[in-house]
Formats: sequence, C-alpha cells, structure tokens
Amino acid sequence: MKNKNFMKCTVLVILFLVLSTSLYAASSSLVIDECDTIDTDQKASLQVLANQIEEEFEVAAYVVLVNDPDMTNVEDYAEAYYTHNGFGYGEEKTGIMLLLNFYERDYDICCYGSLAHKIFTDNTKSKIAKDFIPFFRNNEWYDGCAQFLISTRTILSNYTKRNAPKIENRTSQTGFASYVDIEILVNALLIGFGLSLIIALISCLVMKSKMKSVKQAKRADKYIVSNTIKITLRNDMFTHNTTVVHDIPEPQSNKTTISAGGFSHSSGKF
Repeated sequence: MKNKNFMKCTVLVILFLVLSTSLYAASSSLVIDECDTIDTDQKASLQVLANQIEEEFEVAAYVVLVNDPDMTNVEDYAEAYYTHNGFGYGEEKTGIMLLLNFYERDYDICCYGSLAHKIFTDNTKSKIAKDFIPFFRNNEWYDGCAQFLISTRTILSNYTKRNAPKIENRTSQTGFASYVDIEILVNALLIGFGLSLIIALISCLVMKSKMKSVKQAKRADKYIVSNTIKITLRNDMFTHNTTVVHDIPEPQSNKTTISAGGFSHSSGKF
C-alpha cells in the first residue's frame, strides 16, 4: 500500500515538473506565431536571434504574429498584448516588440522602459520599419521578422559602442621617454615654435614698412607709366559662370513620443 502511494506521489511530482517546464517555456518565448505563418525551424532560428539580443543588451525583443478581425487599433492591441503576457526584461520590463496583424495587414513596433525609449526614438523605429516592410509586402514573413531582429540588434550595438566608457591605456615608458619628460619636451617645442612665429612676423612687418612706394592697384591701367599709352575702351569680360549647390541635411530627431500607457510606437500597413 505504501509502495502504491509512493508511486502515485512520484508520478504527480513528475507531471508537475513537466507542466511547469512547458508553461515556463511558453511564457519565455520571444517569438509567437498564432497563425502558423512560419515553420518550426524558422521560428527556432528567430528565437535564437531574440535570445542573443536579450542576453547581450538586457532588452527583450519580441515578434508576435496574429490574425485578429476584431482589432480596432493596432497600437492599443500591442500595448494590451505586451502587458497581459508580462513581456519585458528586468524590473522596468524593458523591451521592443513587433506585432503583425494579418487580417488588416497592420504592423506596430512598440517599446517599453526608459532605456528602450532612449535608444528607439521615433526616427529610429521608422528606420527599422523601412528595413522590414519590403519583405512583408512580398509575403516573405520569415525574412521580414529576421530583418526586424537584425536591425534591432544593430541599433543596440551602435548605441552601446557610442556610450561605452573610455579606458586609458597607459604603458610603462621605455627608451628615450624614460630619460626625458615628454610633457616638458612638448611644451618647450611649442614655446620655441611660437617665438619663431613672432620673430618672423616682426621681420615681415619691418620689410613691408620699407616698401611704401609699392601699392596694389585694382585696375590694370594703374600699372602703366602716365602719358605713354592711351586707353580709349574699357570693358569687363567674364569667361566663366560657376553655380555652387549645397545639400541641406534633414534634421535628425531624437524625440520619443510616449503614450499614456508608457509605450512608444511606430505603426502602419505592410
């Protein structure tokens, strides 16, 4: 009897562990395809890309594919989906999500968390959309989702490099530098160079002061000795006409528009 009870308890524990593991795997999935648009291998590949982003940058990146005829506003739907599923990394729930609704061919890139808002500005999210929209318009669903993750990773990588702390690489001085103070030597050279410029300037001014009879003229006839040649006709002739065009760059906006729910969006049709 005891053995039977022990076996029952063991089976229940195993079932509990299996169910817990399955639920955890489902909840931790970064790629959700509710309409079976991409196959299993493609989904696994996208999951690997998303996991790499989360592990390297501590920002969760999600791809969600749905086919919902009742969706009235894609941005509201995305916010509710993100919140209901407990998406996001860390205490701030930092993340970026691409949601596609195939019923109306709507897409939305939504971000949450102060770090995500700082990195993925309105302009940045629009650039990400320009990268993946051509794939979706050709019904290349896997390639479009992969491009979203690749563009997201590139932006995060560039942001990290720009904001990485600078580390000074100081090495021990050897050879000539060990006997001479480099800073003193540089200062001495600068002072010597400055004094040389001052002396040269004074010399030029002295020589110029002695050339009082020499004067630059704006007209050619001023260089002719008076009463030797008589000029009866004077014309200005232009041989070239040059037009210079300068491109005016478009101003780059670092603004991030945040909704009342704490999300930022970039949405449209694909």
